[in-house]
Amino acid sequence: MIIGYQAPETLGRRIVEKRPQVRIHDKMYQLKAEVIVMNGFSSHADCDDFGNFLGPLAGQVSKVRLVHGEPDQAAALMQLLREKGFADVQYPERGTTVPLE
Repeated sequence: MIIGYQAPETLGRRIVEKRPQVRIHDKMYQLKAEVIVMNGFSSHADCDDFGNFLGPLAGQVSKVRLVHGEPDQAAALMQLLREKGFADVQYPERGTTVPLE
């Protein structure tokens, strides 16, 4: 799910455009993900807005990975999502590989 503006010539924009292949760190990959773009949200939605939007998915989603934002804000959102019933919420360190299953 991509929420917010993706600048031209960025990986995010190529994913939004659903290009069949995308380059990540100079290597080409087939885009196999189901891409959902939510243009109705500000990319600066607050923690409560985001929590209310995702809340109904608690118990249906096995993993949540927060890969954008400052550590303090991510920590607050992680806590909120855990309180809403998401069991596995993490904010991976920069440079960490996160497998998509």
